[in-house]
Amino acid sequence: MIQKTIQAVQEAEAKAADTLKQADDKASEVLAKANQKAGELKEAVVNEAQERAEKRMETLKVKLKEEEGAFDADTQKEVDALRAIADQREAQAVEMILRELS
Repeated sequence: MIQKTIQAVQEAEAKAADTLKQADDKASEVLAKANQKAGELKEAVVNEAQERAEKRMETLKVKLKEEEGAFDADTQKEVDALRAIADQREAQAVEMILRELS
């Protein structure tokens, strides 16, 4: 009878050890899958952020080109206005010098 009890205890211990090993194996598997999924999610988030940054950069480049064109046009208008004033004053200066010389 004691032998059967000892055997039953040993079988129960073996079964418990097997159950613990299966639980450890399952936990390792779940952890590995979770780590893999976390890596995939991280990569997806990084890729999405990079794509958004690239799109934003392209948008800013286009806007900068537009503003640069507008700035160049404004600058050219100012240069033309200053040239017109300079031409007018040059003519006035020449006229004044000719009057002084006569």
